[in-house]
Amino acid sequence: MKLKGSYSQKSPQIKFLLFCTLFLLSFIFFFLTSNTLSVLFGDFSSLENINSDKLFYLKILQALSSISIFIIPPLLFSYLTDFKYHIKQKIDRQSILLIVSIII
Repeated sequence: MKLKGSYSQKSPQIKFLLFCTLFLLSFIFFFLTSNTLSVLFGDFSSLENINSDKLFYLKILQALSSISIFIIPPLLFSYLTDFKYHIKQKIDRQSILLIVSIII
């Protein structure tokens, strides 16, 4: 089944609905995944007794939730609708490392 560009000829309303659906599905999937992992790795009912292991785990959960909201839905949407980003500038390695260091 070919999915790339399968929604490229649809109306803007359908594309918006597709994006909202991708957003919700991604959020629900990572929400369930993070809840399952939190049950397996520890009790986070009170935030008073947080050691470095739990803090590291909470940072990983935050990173996963950010990826699930801001990165995965737009990439899937651009794949399904054959959306072109029209980036004319060449992106070199130094720019990517600078962006990643700013984010971190």
